[in-house]
Amino acid sequence: MMTSTEGSTATTATTKRYNGDMTLESLEFWSWWFNVTVVLLTALLAIAGFFAWKFSSELGTRKDDALSRFQIESSRLIAQANERVAQAEARVAEANKGIEGARRETAVLSREAALSSERTGKLELETETQRKLTAEATERGKQLELELEKTRLELAKLKAPRTLTPEQQERIAHKLRQFSETPFDCFVSQDTEPIDLMLNISDALTRAGWVHKPIEGHAAELNVRGKPAAGLVILTGIEVQIHISRLDDWSKSVHALVAALSEEGIAATLKAFNHKNEHPNAIHIKIGKKP
Repeated sequence: MMTSTEGSTATTATTKRYNGDMTLESLEFWSWWFNVTVVLLTALLAIAGFFAWKFSSELGTRKDDALSRFQIESSRLIAQANERVAQAEARVAEANKGIEGARRETAVLSREAALSSERTGKLELETETQRKLTAEATERGKQLELELEKTRLELAKLKAPRTLTPEQQERIAHKLRQFSETPFDCFVSQDTEPIDLMLNISDALTRAGWVHKPIEGHAAELNVRGKPAAGLVILTGIEVQIHISRLDDWSKSVHALVAALSEEGIAATLKAFNHKNEHPNAIHIKIGKKP
C-alpha cells in the first residue's frame, strides 16, 4: 500500500511533466522565448510600421510633387497646345480666307474662260466663214481671170488682122482641089486688111485649081498685085454669093469654101442671089471690113 509521501512525490513528478513530455522548466524557457519573440516581433512591426509610414509619407510626398509637376507641366503643355491650336486655327482661318478668295478668283477666271471660249468659238466661226468667203472670192477671181483672159484673147483676135498663113492656104487648097475649075471673082473694101485677106484667099483658091476671073459690069475696080480686077464694096465681114441659077453647078463648091474658111478661123456667110445687078458667071467672094 502506498503512503502519503509517496503520493506527493508522485504528484510532483507528474507536475514537472507536460503531457508526459515537457517539464516546467521547459515550458518556462519556451514561454520566455515566445514572449521575447513577441516583443521583438512587436518591435519589428513597429519599426516596419514606422518605415512603412515614412516610406508611404515620402512616396505620397513624391507622388504629390510628381503630380504637381505633372499638373504644372501638363498645364504648360496644354497652354502651349492651346496656343498652337489657336495659331493653327488662325492659320486655318487665314487659309480659308485664301481658299475663299481663290474660289472667287477661280469663279471669275472660269467665267472669263467661258467668255473667252465663247469668243474663241465665234472667232473660229468667223475665221472659217472668212476662209470660205476668201476661197469663194479666190475661185471667183480665178474664174474672172479666165474669163478676162478669154476676153483678152477674143479682143486680141478681134483686133488682129484676118490672115491666112501659107500652111492654112495649103490646107484650104487641099480641101477645095476636088472642085477645081470653079470660077470666082472678088469684091473688097478699100482697106489694107480686107485687101490682104483677099490676096490670101485668091492664092489658096488658085492653088486648088479654081479660076480667078475679073469682075464683070462693075464700075468701081481695084487692081492689086497683078490679080484680076476686083470690085469695090462697102461691107462688114465676108459673104460668098452664088446665083440661084448655078446652084446645081457650084452648090457643093461654095459650101466647101465656107467650111474651109471657117475651119481656119475666117468667118463667112453663104448667100444665094437672083438680082440682075450681079452676073451669074462666077462665085462672088465679097470681103468687107472686119466686124
